[in-house]
Order: sequence, then structure tokens, then C-alpha cells
Amino acid sequence: MNDDYRNSHTAKGYGEFYDNDLFREGTFGYEIWQKEKVILEDIATRHTNAGRYLDFACGTGRVLSA
Repeated sequence: MNDDYRNSHTAKGYGEFYDNDLFREGTFGYEIWQKEKVILEDIATRHTNAGRYLDFACGTGRVLSA
């Protein structure tokens, strides 16, 4: 695999790997994601008048979907 970040995420099936393996229950990614969701929900509820949100480096849309 190419070590260049710009190319490392373009492999076929990487999105499924990212969502299904890196954030699978029982993984470190899953545990961190549970904490991140609480923070995101707090931000979203405190700023409901904004009406727009940007999912920076959106990738598979995991953050936006929360």
C-alpha cells in the first residue's frame, strides 16, 4: 500500500473497512466514537439556530450521520 495519505484511502472497499472494522464494537475506535457522539450531540443541540453543519474531511459520513 502506498504510504501517501492521499492515496491510502482510495483502495477499493476502504470505506467499508473504515466503517465496519475500525469502528466495530469492542475496538478502540468504537470506544472513542461513543465519546465523540456525545460531544457532537451537545454541540448540535446548543447551536440549533445555525442550521448548517460541516463534516470536515467527511470520508464515509460517519460524523454527519450522527
